Amino acid sequence: MKVTVRDSHILKTIEPNVLETYLQINGWHKTRQFFEGFIWSKKNDADQAGEVLVPPHREFDDFAEVMCDNLKALEAVEKRSQLEIVSDLITALPNTKSRDGSIQ
Repeated sequence: MKVTVRDSHILKTIEPNVLETYLQINGWHKTRQFFEGFIWSKKNDADQAGEVLVPPHREFDDFAEVMCDNLKALEAVEKRSQLEIVSDLITALPNTKSRDGSIQ
């Protein structure tokens, strides 16, 4: 069964810097700037390409929608479920510093 994560409360817990770290670890490449954020891209072994937008912060009105689109791209390219990816983004990555310097 394929599950699509749409819960805005869950999607809004994804930190942009954690997403960026996840992308680096998993072979994605920062390809260009898009307004205040960055586009990351990757091709898998089947030559299927995907793009992910990493916004600079979570305060954008459409942040949850962007994260939903990102999860679809990650799922397609990495051939992993959205639940596995969200789990990695929320719990499995090391703590990171927030803008105010605190550890999250």
